[in-house]
Amino acid sequence: YTKDDGSGGSFYLSASDKFCFTITDNNGEPYSIEIPAGPLWMPIAHAAYFAVEAGCDGQRTIMRISLNGRILRENIIPFVINFEDMDFSGNLGSNRLGFENGGFDLYYYCLVGRTLNSKESHKFSEYLITRFEIEC
Repeated sequence: YTKDDGSGGSFYLSASDKFCFTITDNNGEPYSIEIPAGPLWMPIAHAAYFAVEAGCDGQRTIMRISLNGRILRENIIPFVINFEDMDFSGNLGSNRLGFENGGFDLYYYCLVGRTLNSKESHKFSEYLITRFEIEC
C-alpha cells in the first residue's frame, strides 16, 4: 500500500521470480528484502506459512521474511522508521507503484499493530504451523 506521500509497504512476486518485501518511509526512501521463489526458498504451488515483518526495537528497524517459522532473510536498518502514520491496508501482490501484479491464494492474513518480541513471534509461528498443519 502506498499513501500520497509515498510511504507504505508492499509484498509481491517480481517478474524475475523473487519475492520482494519493501517498506517506504515518509521521505520516500525504500528499504527492501528479496528472496528467490522456489522449493529451497519460498515455495510456490503448495501451502506454507510465511511472514513478512517490519518493526522497531527503539534504536533500529528490523525487516525479515520467514518461512514456517525459519528466518530466510533479515535486513537491519540502523535507525527507527516511523510506522505510526503509515496505513498498511490495501493490495497484496504488487509493488508499491501497482505494477508486477501476480495472483496467489491467501488463506489467512494477520496484521499486528506493534512489534512482537522474539518469544511472542515464536509462539505466533508455532500457533499457525500447528493450526494449519504445515509440515516444516
